[in-house]
Amino acid sequence: MRKTLYQLYNIFTVHERRETYWLLLAILLMASFDIAGIMSIMPFMAVVADPTIAANNSYLSWIYDKFNFISVQYFLFFLGCMSLLLLTVAAAINITGNWFLVRFVRKFQHTVGKRLMAQYLHQPYTFYLKRNPSDLAENILIETSRIIELVLIPLLNLLVRGVIAIFIILLIFLIDPRLALTTVLILGGAYTGVYMW
Repeated sequence: MRKTLYQLYNIFTVHERRETYWLLLAILLMASFDIAGIMSIMPFMAVVADPTIAANNSYLSWIYDKFNFISVQYFLFFLGCMSLLLLTVAAAINITGNWFLVRFVRKFQHTVGKRLMAQYLHQPYTFYLKRNPSDLAENILIETSRIIELVLIPLLNLLVRGVIAIFIILLIFLIDPRLALTTVLILGGAYTGVYMW
């Protein structure tokens, strides 16, 4: 895996290496807003389950008093709207982030094919005598696609899902460390077992 990553990194141009830093920032932003969206549902559901929590919880009571809500129903409506707004913003950021990921991947595919083509054009005539032209065309069209479809896209997807999973685990640790530890051990052990098998 490390060797594959190193080889892939070496294929990147200087400009593409700089773009990867922006991609990492976009992935962190996507994960942050995903967590913010999940967290925004929690106070809403808590007030739905127990309306008295609006007065008992220090954070919720501060918001309740700060905005001078007439009743718990209005407060609940406010929490629902804020949750919906955060989830909408998170969805918009995810769409934008995925667009940047796809754009980067397709630009990289085009660049690799173009560089490979330029490399072939600079070869001497004897190079073509020893090789089948269809094999060269396959390298440009098919092999570059395989790099994208089998290496780069799965790697980026793994990175995105991995960052989001880490953020969710950290959130669960903040809420209930014992539950988080149990979940990590069970799911982590199961995934490790499947991977090793």
